[in-house]
Amino acid sequence: MTRKIIGNLFAESLWARRAAALRHLAGRPAPSPLDPRFMPRDDIVARLAAMATLLRAFADDADILWTPRAVAPERMTDVPGVSRPLLVSGSRPTAGPGDLVWGESSDIAVAVNDRRFAMEVQRTLGCALPGASIAEDMDAAEVAIRVAAEATPAATWIAKAAHSSAARSRVGGRGAQLDDAHRAGVDKLLELHEAVLVEPWLPRAGDFGATALVTESGVEDVDLHDLENTQRGDFRGISFPVSSLRADEAATLHSTVHSVGRALAERGWRGPFGIDAFRWRDASGATRFHPLCEINARLTFGRVARTLAARIATATGLDPAGRWSFRVGDAAELESARSLAHASTGRPLHVRFFELLAPGEPDGVAAWMSAG
Repeated sequence: MTRKIIGNLFAESLWARRAAALRHLAGRPAPSPLDPRFMPRDDIVARLAAMATLLRAFADDADILWTPRAVAPERMTDVPGVSRPLLVSGSRPTAGPGDLVWGESSDIAVAVNDRRFAMEVQRTLGCALPGASIAEDMDAAEVAIRVAAEATPAATWIAKAAHSSAARSRVGGRGAQLDDAHRAGVDKLLELHEAVLVEPWLPRAGDFGATALVTESGVEDVDLHDLENTQRGDFRGISFPVSSLRADEAATLHSTVHSVGRALAERGWRGPFGIDAFRWRDASGATRFHPLCEINARLTFGRVARTLAARIATATGLDPAGRWSFRVGDAAELESARSLAHASTGRPLHVRFFELLAPGEPDGVAAWMSAG
């Protein structure tokens, strides 16, 4: 049976548009859902289209994988145990029974991926960052930014749109007073999204994540991983099993995943989700652990990577519970990773290397996995 796999990796932009439509229906001020400012730039969409090919982790050879821009099929390299579905682009298909979509288009998805929901869960669990708050107008945003700036010695802060992902739809700065450029940026976010989450921008000492499923039976299939992001917050990769968490941090993160899953279930969500967490340093230099930074009620690359590892392990005899690393980068980083893996040949801890996505125009994105 042919399935459709829909790689709408800009789901947050689509949720923002749907949220605007819902505000219109409720009689609240909102821009047109078709306002082009909701959507990522063309270069970002091209990058996301390339990364969407990695959803072949869930595909059979007869399946169809939709990407928002055309991607040359030869960029999907041969990987043991991993299929090469038919790539299609153009108008986004509608998901039917049995199909798989990165981010569902539903009112429930809009509600539980709103940062106001995440803040509500954080406050219930007592783990909101010091100085973090939601602002729904410019006056409140200026107060929130002042409070957030005062919560860290560097006076750095970040304002994130109610629906946003990675390094998009956010404004960051330093200092308690807004200059004209930052004020304009925050004002644009409020116009488009109605609300922003304002937080202190804290010095990171480690990033982590977790994946799980909400089913009718409860919260299942919980896994933790180390997370690698750029300084701007762009996703670069994950490693698992998690190795950088202390035992107490791992226990806290595991408990938080279950609490988030129960909160999602109460709102009607069923399906995959992930959360992000990080370790940070306070003014005294002591490390602290923030167990709930993001809630992503959708597929995540943590689940993609674990599914790829399971399929490769089945085809090659490698240990699925061994050490695995999944990375996204460019051609130079791909070549460097390949060289390091090949240099390990003959050593006791030999690394097996698997290229998943070859770099190509116009995005230059590459992806690979290593085991060992």
